[in-house]
Amino acid sequence: LVVKSLRVRDDGGAELREADVHLRVAAAAPDHPHVVRLHGVFPGNPAACSDQQLLRLVLEYVPGGSLGNVLRRCGRLPEDAIAGVARHVLRGLRHLHRLGIVHGDVKPSNLLVGRHGEVKIADFGASRYVPSSGGAHRAAGAEGTCAYMSPERLDPEGFGAASPSAAADLSSDVWSLGVVLLECHMGRFPLVAVGERPEWAALVVTVCFGSAPEVPVTASSEFRGFVRQCLEKDWRRRATVDELLGHSVVAGVPPCCAT
Repeated sequence: LVVKSLRVRDDGGAELREADVHLRVAAAAPDHPHVVRLHGVFPGNPAACSDQQLLRLVLEYVPGGSLGNVLRRCGRLPEDAIAGVARHVLRGLRHLHRLGIVHGDVKPSNLLVGRHGEVKIADFGASRYVPSSGGAHRAAGAEGTCAYMSPERLDPEGFGAASPSAAADLSSDVWSLGVVLLECHMGRFPLVAVGERPEWAALVVTVCFGSAPEVPVTASSEFRGFVRQCLEKDWRRRATVDELLGHSVVAGVPPCCAT
């Protein structure tokens, strides 16, 4: 087991949202194979913090570490392994999205690899609940990692997401997954030049004003098409999780992200 401690401010904030998301997910499917399992939530020692309370989340231990660790050890992954990553993450996202939960921070360090190569979504620190009515609740502090943000998150007005939209928020997770898959194929972060840091200004220029990210020609045509559907700049035309799960790249592939 792993214990994660959250320091809760007086206004609750992101820490209570994170615990709430874990509880919603656990209530719906406590043993989902592609979402890290919550075993319990309990208060910490209030004497340890003078002006804050502690919450402790008891979480599943995933022995293979993160996908980020795998990439640092192995560099590029073969397409069959990337397809396994895509399938597992999409299944986890399908579960979250059906509950009205946007993960908000899909990236290699938040994807954990199990003993048998299964991939599990972790870390709900940037997650939020979006009502089925379509009015997404964007709470302060639920930001995520800018390197993996979609165009409509970096520039909501420019990409038709200035008004609250559950569909746009859910679609942003698909873009983030596309960046992750391209990173797995290239063996490095794909949206900036080699040696450059993915800083905010450079990312806005590349993601919002540049052309859609290109998949190297060394990839198969099926893989290129799959990633392009994830990295469609217009969220209204971007493929949904369910559509991607029906794609030939992920349909029927075995788990294959062994460490």
